[in-house]
Amino acid sequence: MVSLLVDITIIVHFLWILFLVFGFVFALKGSRITYVHLGGLVFALGLNALGWYCPLTHVENHFVRFMSRIPPIQSLLLQEA
Repeated sequence: MVSLLVDITIIVHFLWILFLVFGFVFALKGSRITYVHLGGLVFALGLNALGWYCPLTHVENHFVRFMSRIPPIQSLLLQEA
């Protein structure tokens, strides 16, 4: 169960980053999603300017720490070296 939550969190984080990088396409088409994209950019720039981490990073780290206490669980996206 925890490994599924880790994988879902990583996928959502990746999709959010893709949306921030390529969301300008919505602005070019005049979509209302542009406001979400601009809000996300302002949020991301604010986090970087203040030196804070994304809340999804904290969630990922929490799940990874939790998984390290339970050895048998395997994640599809996080493989130990």
